Amino acid sequence: MLCEQPIDKGAFRIAVERELEVGSNVTRGAGYLHPRCAAANLENIGGTIDELIEALRANSKLDEAELDGVIADIEEAGDETGAARAN
Repeated sequence: MLCEQPIDKGAFRIAVERELEVGSNVTRGAGYLHPRCAAANLENIGGTIDELIEALRANSKLDEAELDGVIADIEEAGDETGAARAN
């Protein structure tokens, strides 16, 4: 995960699965990213902006207007970073 900045209380965040090293073991756990940082993180984990948006629409509990705002942030960040889109 790229972003090391804290997420403000009450701000939207995207949960992602990440690998954690605990002693000599590697396990998976949740990590959280700002919506804008999620687009940049795709470069590390693979996938496209469109796949991320599809997963958000399928799994988010936000109302439609809030989700559209989060998606707009992701798309804007993706345009700025050149993140991949589905073909």
